[in-house]
Amino acid sequence: MIEAHGGSDVGQRRATNEDNFALDAERGIFVVCDGLGGHAAGEVASQIASESIDAYLREHYGDVHSATEKPGGHFGLLPLLQEAILHAGREVYEQARERSLVGMGTTATLLVVANGKGLLAHVGDSRLYLLRNDGLHQLTVDHTLAQELIDAGAVDPSYEGRNRHVLTRALGLQESVQIDTLLFDIVPGDICLLCTDGLTNHVDMPQIEEILREGSPRASVDSLITTANAGGGSDNITAVVLRYDGSDETRAEDAVAILEGLAAHLLFRGLKLRSLQQIVGRGEVQHHDAGEEIVSAGTK
Repeated sequence: MIEAHGGSDVGQRRATNEDNFALDAERGIFVVCDGLGGHAAGEVASQIASESIDAYLREHYGDVHSATEKPGGHFGLLPLLQEAILHAGREVYEQARERSLVGMGTTATLLVVANGKGLLAHVGDSRLYLLRNDGLHQLTVDHTLAQELIDAGAVDPSYEGRNRHVLTRALGLQESVQIDTLLFDIVPGDICLLCTDGLTNHVDMPQIEEILREGSPRASVDSLITTANAGGGSDNITAVVLRYDGSDETRAEDAVAILEGLAAHLLFRGLKLRSLQQIVGRGEVQHHDAGEEIVSAGTK
Protein backbone atom coordinates (compact mmCIF):
# COMPACT_ATOMS: atom_id res chain seq x y z
CA MET A 1 0.00 0.00 0.00
CA ILE A 2 2.92 2.36 0.69
CA GLU A 3 6.07 2.45 -1.45
CA ALA A 4 8.77 4.54 0.20
CA HIS A 5 12.46 5.38 0.02
CA GLY A 6 14.76 7.73 1.93
CA GLY A 7 18.23 9.11 1.44
CA SER A 8 20.65 11.55 3.06
CA ASP A 9 23.77 13.26 1.73
CA VAL A 10 26.42 15.44 3.39
CA GLY A 11 26.21 18.04 0.60
CA GLN A 12 29.07 20.02 -0.93
CA ARG A 13 30.25 22.23 1.93
CA ARG A 14 29.82 20.33 5.20
CA ALA A 15 32.32 17.89 6.69
CA THR A 16 29.68 15.86 8.55
CA ASN A 17 26.01 14.99 8.12
CA GLU A 18 23.79 16.29 10.93
CA ASP A 19 20.58 15.01 9.32
CA ASN A 20 18.84 11.76 10.22
CA PHE A 21 15.68 9.98 9.13
CA ALA A 22 13.57 6.96 10.06
CA LEU A 23 11.36 5.05 7.65
CA ASP A 24 8.95 2.19 8.35
CA ALA A 25 6.65 1.79 5.35
CA GLU A 26 4.92 -1.28 6.81
CA ARG A 27 3.74 0.68 9.86
CA GLY A 28 3.44 3.99 8.01
CA ILE A 29 5.97 5.88 10.15
CA PHE A 30 8.27 8.48 8.58
CA VAL A 31 10.59 10.94 10.38
CA VAL A 32 13.11 13.56 9.24
CA CYS A 33 15.39 15.48 11.64
CA ASP A 34 17.98 18.21 11.01
CA GLY A 35 20.42 18.70 13.91
CA LEU A 36 21.87 21.98 15.13
CA GLY A 37 24.50 23.12 17.58
CA GLY A 38 27.70 22.18 15.75
CA HIS A 39 28.74 18.95 14.09
CA ALA A 40 28.99 16.81 17.24
CA ALA A 41 25.86 18.21 18.88
CA GLY A 42 23.82 18.23 15.66
CA GLU A 43 24.64 14.65 14.77
CA VAL A 44 23.80 13.45 18.26
CA ALA A 45 20.55 15.43 18.50
CA SER A 46 19.10 14.33 15.17
CA GLN A 47 20.05 10.69 15.75
CA ILE A 48 18.54 10.62 19.23
CA ALA A 49 15.35 12.31 18.02
CA SER A 50 14.75 10.16 14.93
CA GLU A 51 15.46 6.90 16.77
CA SER A 52 13.43 7.92 19.83
CA ILE A 53 10.36 8.99 17.83
CA ASP A 54 10.44 5.82 15.75
CA ALA A 55 10.85 3.60 18.85
CA TYR A 56 8.08 5.40 20.74
CA LEU A 57 5.59 4.90 17.91
CA ARG A 58 6.58 1.27 17.40
CA GLU A 59 5.98 0.71 21.12
CA HIS A 60 2.54 2.35 20.90
CA TYR A 61 1.65 1.04 17.45
CA GLY A 62 -1.22 -1.00 18.92
CA ASP A 63 -2.80 2.26 20.10
CA VAL A 64 -2.45 3.70 16.60
CA HIS A 65 -4.06 0.71 14.93
CA SER A 66 -6.96 0.40 17.40
CA ALA A 67 -7.73 4.14 17.38
CA THR A 68 -8.10 4.25 13.61
CA GLU A 69 -10.83 1.63 13.78
CA LYS A 70 -13.10 4.01 15.73
CA PRO A 71 -15.06 7.02 14.41
CA GLY A 72 -12.97 10.12 15.02
CA GLY A 73 -10.13 7.98 16.28
CA HIS A 74 -7.57 9.54 13.97
CA PHE A 75 -8.03 12.97 15.51
CA GLY A 76 -7.39 11.51 18.96
CA LEU A 77 -4.02 10.20 17.78
CA LEU A 78 -2.50 13.65 17.32
CA PRO A 79 -1.62 13.95 21.05
CA LEU A 80 0.22 10.62 20.75
CA LEU A 81 2.36 12.03 17.94
CA GLN A 82 3.00 15.17 19.98
CA GLU A 83 4.11 13.06 22.93
CA ALA A 84 6.43 11.03 20.70
CA ILE A 85 8.23 14.22 19.68
CA LEU A 86 8.21 15.73 23.18
CA HIS A 87 9.61 12.46 24.58
CA ALA A 88 12.44 12.68 22.05
CA GLY A 89 12.99 16.33 22.93
CA ARG A 90 13.43 15.49 26.59
CA GLU A 91 16.03 12.88 25.66
CA VAL A 92 17.95 15.40 23.54
CA TYR A 93 17.74 18.00 26.32
CA GLU A 94 19.08 15.59 28.94
CA GLN A 95 21.90 14.41 26.68
CA ALA A 96 22.90 18.01 26.00
CA ARG A 97 23.15 18.67 29.74
CA GLU A 98 25.08 15.47 30.46
CA ARG A 99 27.56 16.03 27.62
CA SER A 100 27.76 19.83 28.03
CA LEU A 101 26.83 20.29 24.37
CA VAL A 102 25.51 23.86 24.41
CA GLY A 103 22.86 24.62 21.79
CA MET A 104 22.23 20.99 20.88
CA GLY A 105 18.86 20.60 19.23
CA THR A 106 17.08 19.39 16.12
CA THR A 107 14.09 19.87 13.89
CA ALA A 108 11.57 17.02 13.75
CA THR A 109 8.95 16.36 11.09
CA LEU A 110 6.87 13.22 11.66
CA LEU A 111 4.27 11.69 9.36
CA VAL A 112 2.14 8.67 10.27
CA VAL A 113 -0.10 7.16 7.58
CA ALA A 114 -2.95 5.06 8.98
CA ASN A 115 -6.14 3.84 7.30
CA GLY A 116 -6.41 6.57 4.70
CA LYS A 117 -5.30 9.46 6.91
CA GLY A 118 -2.05 11.34 7.25
CA LEU A 119 -1.11 12.56 10.72
CA LEU A 120 1.57 15.23 10.93
CA ALA A 121 3.53 16.51 13.93
CA HIS A 122 6.22 19.11 13.32
CA VAL A 123 8.72 21.51 14.87
CA GLY A 124 11.45 23.47 13.09
CA ASP A 125 12.02 24.17 9.39
CA SER A 126 12.14 20.73 7.84
CA ARG A 127 9.08 20.26 5.65
CA LEU A 128 6.30 17.96 4.49
CA TYR A 129 4.94 18.32 0.97
CA LEU A 130 1.91 16.58 -0.55
CA LEU A 131 1.69 16.03 -4.30
CA ARG A 132 -1.81 15.45 -5.66
CA ASN A 133 -3.30 15.79 -9.13
CA ASP A 134 -3.97 19.50 -8.60
CA GLY A 135 -0.35 20.26 -7.68
CA LEU A 136 2.23 20.34 -4.89
CA HIS A 137 1.20 21.59 -1.43
CA GLN A 138 3.39 22.47 1.56
CA LEU A 139 1.68 21.15 4.69
CA THR A 140 4.17 22.43 7.27
CA VAL A 141 4.90 25.99 8.38
CA ASP A 142 8.55 26.91 9.00
CA HIS A 143 9.29 27.88 12.59
CA THR A 144 11.76 30.59 11.65
CA LEU A 145 12.17 34.29 12.30
CA ALA A 146 11.83 34.93 8.58
CA GLN A 147 8.46 33.12 8.43
CA GLU A 148 7.19 35.17 11.38
CA LEU A 149 8.21 38.36 9.56
CA ILE A 150 6.47 37.14 6.40
CA ASP A 151 3.30 36.25 8.34
CA ALA A 152 3.33 39.70 9.96
CA GLY A 153 3.60 41.35 6.54
CA ALA A 154 6.95 42.92 7.45
CA VAL A 155 8.82 41.32 4.54
CA ASP A 156 7.97 39.78 1.17
CA PRO A 157 7.55 35.97 0.97
CA SER A 158 10.66 35.88 -1.24
CA TYR A 159 12.75 37.35 1.63
CA GLU A 160 16.30 35.93 1.65
CA GLY A 161 17.92 37.94 4.47
CA ARG A 162 20.38 36.78 7.10
CA ASN A 163 17.53 35.73 9.42
CA ARG A 164 16.06 33.36 6.84
CA HIS A 165 17.11 30.23 8.76
CA VAL A 166 17.04 31.45 12.36
CA LEU A 167 14.78 28.97 14.14
CA THR A 168 12.13 30.14 16.57
CA ARG A 169 11.34 26.57 17.66
CA ALA A 170 13.50 23.46 17.85
CA LEU A 171 13.53 20.19 19.75
CA GLY A 172 15.82 19.77 22.74
CA LEU A 173 16.84 23.36 23.42
CA GLN A 174 14.34 23.42 26.29
CA GLU A 175 12.50 20.72 28.21
CA SER A 176 9.34 21.33 26.18
CA VAL A 177 8.30 22.98 22.93
CA GLN A 178 5.06 23.67 21.06
CA ILE A 179 4.35 21.07 18.35
CA ASP A 180 2.24 21.77 15.25
CA THR A 181 -0.15 18.99 14.21
CA LEU A 182 -2.36 18.35 11.22
CA LEU A 183 -4.80 15.59 10.25
CA PHE A 184 -5.41 15.22 6.52
CA ASP A 185 -6.90 12.77 4.04
CA ILE A 186 -4.40 10.79 2.01
CA VAL A 187 -5.82 9.26 -1.16
CA PRO A 188 -4.58 6.72 -3.71
CA GLY A 189 -1.88 8.22 -5.90
CA ASP A 190 -0.80 10.83 -3.33
CA ILE A 191 2.95 11.33 -2.97
CA CYS A 192 4.49 12.80 0.19
CA LEU A 193 7.97 14.29 0.61
CA LEU A 194 9.62 14.91 3.97
CA CYS A 195 12.87 16.86 3.66
CA THR A 196 15.39 19.10 5.40
CA ASP A 197 16.15 22.67 4.37
CA GLY A 198 19.34 21.50 2.66
CA LEU A 199 17.02 20.37 -0.12
CA THR A 200 14.59 23.29 -0.20
CA ASN A 201 17.44 25.83 -0.14
CA HIS A 202 18.36 24.75 -3.66
CA VAL A 203 15.30 23.05 -5.19
CA ASP A 204 12.14 25.12 -5.63
CA MET A 205 8.57 23.83 -5.65
CA PRO A 206 8.17 23.56 -9.44
CA GLN A 207 11.38 21.48 -9.60
CA ILE A 208 10.24 19.31 -6.68
CA GLU A 209 6.87 18.69 -8.33
CA GLU A 210 8.47 17.77 -11.65
CA ILE A 211 10.87 15.32 -10.01
CA LEU A 212 8.17 13.67 -7.87
CA ARG A 213 5.95 13.14 -10.92
CA GLU A 214 8.75 11.58 -12.97
CA GLY A 215 9.50 8.31 -11.22
CA SER A 216 9.46 5.97 -8.25
CA PRO A 217 10.19 7.09 -4.67
CA ARG A 218 13.75 5.76 -5.01
CA ALA A 219 14.35 7.60 -8.29
CA SER A 220 12.79 10.78 -6.86
CA VAL A 221 15.01 10.76 -3.76
CA ASP A 222 18.14 10.26 -5.86
CA SER A 223 17.14 13.02 -8.27
CA LEU A 224 16.20 15.49 -5.52
CA ILE A 225 19.56 15.01 -3.76
CA THR A 226 21.48 15.29 -7.04
CA THR A 227 19.60 18.48 -7.96
CA ALA A 228 20.23 20.06 -4.53
CA ASN A 229 23.95 19.27 -4.81
CA ALA A 230 24.08 20.67 -8.32
CA GLY A 231 22.47 23.86 -7.01
CA GLY A 232 25.20 24.40 -4.43
CA GLY A 233 24.74 21.74 -1.76
CA SER A 234 25.34 24.30 0.99
CA ASP A 235 23.90 22.04 3.72
CA ASN A 236 23.18 18.39 4.41
CA ILE A 237 20.36 17.06 2.23
CA THR A 238 17.75 14.53 3.35
CA ALA A 239 14.60 13.37 1.56
CA VAL A 240 12.00 10.69 2.28
CA VAL A 241 9.45 10.06 -0.48
CA LEU A 242 6.39 7.83 -0.17
CA ARG A 243 3.61 6.96 -2.57
CA TYR A 244 0.25 5.87 -1.18
CA ASP A 245 -1.58 3.26 -3.26
CA GLY A 246 -4.65 2.52 -1.18
CA SER A 247 -7.67 0.93 -2.86
CA ASP A 248 -10.60 2.92 -1.43
CA GLU A 249 -11.48 4.95 -4.52
CA THR A 250 -14.91 5.98 -3.20
CA ARG A 251 -13.47 7.46 -0.03
CA ALA A 252 -10.79 9.18 -2.08
CA GLU A 253 -13.39 10.78 -4.35
CA ASP A 254 -15.36 11.96 -1.30
CA ALA A 255 -12.26 13.48 0.32
CA VAL A 256 -11.31 15.39 -2.83
CA ALA A 257 -14.90 16.54 -3.40
CA ILE A 258 -15.14 17.94 0.14
CA LEU A 259 -11.94 19.94 -0.31
CA GLU A 260 -13.02 21.21 -3.71
CA GLY A 261 -16.40 22.23 -2.28
CA LEU A 262 -14.78 24.16 0.55
CA ALA A 263 -12.29 25.83 -1.78
CA ALA A 264 -15.14 27.03 -4.01
CA HIS A 265 -17.07 28.55 -1.10
CA LEU A 266 -16.83 32.30 -0.69
CA LEU A 267 -15.76 32.00 2.97
CA PHE A 268 -12.80 29.73 2.17
CA ARG A 269 -11.79 30.84 -1.30
CA GLY A 270 -8.03 31.31 -1.61
CA LEU A 271 -7.10 29.15 1.38
CA LYS A 272 -4.22 26.73 0.95
CA LEU A 273 -4.72 22.98 1.27
CA ARG A 274 -3.23 22.97 4.78
CA SER A 275 -5.88 25.45 6.00
CA LEU A 276 -8.69 23.58 4.24
CA GLN A 277 -7.60 20.32 5.89
CA GLN A 278 -7.57 22.02 9.29
CA ILE A 279 -11.21 22.99 8.73
CA VAL A 280 -12.16 19.48 7.59
CA GLY A 281 -10.31 17.93 10.52
CA ARG A 282 -12.32 19.96 13.02
CA GLY A 283 -15.69 19.29 11.43
CA GLU A 284 -18.01 16.38 10.75
CA VAL A 285 -19.13 15.33 7.29
CA GLN A 286 -22.82 14.54 6.90
CA HIS A 287 -24.54 13.17 3.79
CA HIS A 288 -28.08 14.30 2.88
CA ASP A 289 -30.44 13.59 0.01
CA ALA A 290 -31.36 16.35 -2.41
CA GLY A 291 -34.23 18.42 -1.03
CA GLU A 292 -33.82 17.08 2.51
CA GLU A 293 -34.23 19.68 5.27
CA ILE A 294 -30.90 20.05 7.11
CA VAL A 295 -31.66 22.91 9.50
CA SER A 296 -34.59 25.22 10.07
CA ALA A 297 -35.06 28.55 11.78
CA GLY A 298 -35.59 28.38 15.54
CA THR A 299 -33.87 25.01 16.02
CA LYS A 300 -30.54 24.31 17.71
